[in-house]
Amino acid sequence: MTADRDPTRIVRSWLRADEHESANRVLETVLSRLDTTPQRRPLWPSRRFSQMNTFTRIALAAAAVIVIVVAGYSLLPRTAGVGGPPTPRPTYPALNGQATLNGRYTIGSGLKSRVTVQVPAGWSASADWVVIGPNGNALPGGMAVRFYSITNAFKDPRSISAGVFNPPIGPTAADLAAAIVADPAWAATQAVDVTIDGRLAKHLQFAVPASSGLGADGQFDMFGTAGNPDVYGFALGQTFDLYIVDVGTERVVIDAFHYAGTSATDLAAQQAVIASIQLDPAQQGVTPSP
Repeated sequence: MTADRDPTRIVRSWLRADEHESANRVLETVLSRLDTTPQRRPLWPSRRFSQMNTFTRIALAAAAVIVIVVAGYSLLPRTAGVGGPPTPRPTYPALNGQATLNGRYTIGSGLKSRVTVQVPAGWSASADWVVIGPNGNALPGGMAVRFYSITNAFKDPRSISAGVFNPPIGPTAADLAAAIVADPAWAATQAVDVTIDGRLAKHLQFAVPASSGLGADGQFDMFGTAGNPDVYGFALGQTFDLYIVDVGTERVVIDAFHYAGTSATDLAAQQAVIASIQLDPAQQGVTPSP
């Protein structure tokens, strides 16, 4: 074998006759033709012909290598294709105001998205959109997690007469977080990026002021429809962690509130509940398997 065939020895080093016999045959055929094919009478000086002949042999040897690689690849085991529709998640019982919870439940509250949450034993529910900790949701040590979707917010939660943001807040999680943080009446922390079920979300915190924190209606009015508050705080010092996430075309708000007297154990349980949340965009015609 000549020095021109050195690359083929490298190729053959990874070939085994039992697995790549057809590829070896291709290589032998190409090389035999390189040795036996007569050359035409040169039309240029012999030194240049020698250079061009070497280039040609290298190119043909490279082509043989490509053929071998393709042939070898064709002999590799095939794996199943990827893609296609995602596997639907299982169905879970609806949250509907149960006095005792223990397991995973589906949130209602008119959400288009499919939202489920794992709730530990000893918790309860209020309607179909609020899960309440083992010590209730009131002072001194209660807590809860609420789920909803909103379109606008009140400019001053302690003065409903100030009305909602006009023009209305944009449709995304980032829009809502930016509006709340920019309004001094909310006194909110800067929003930070977190993930909820693998989706990017905005997290910010604010509290009902410990003195004179409630409006004339006795509430800290956060969100409402047509100027009517339907999501609000109701106790001085009540602290809210707001998680806002885009699920498909819907903006889902998760608010987890607690008080200064809420125990560290209960706060850890509340964080575990938030970490368990699963979010899926509405999929018409898709029914999750049980």
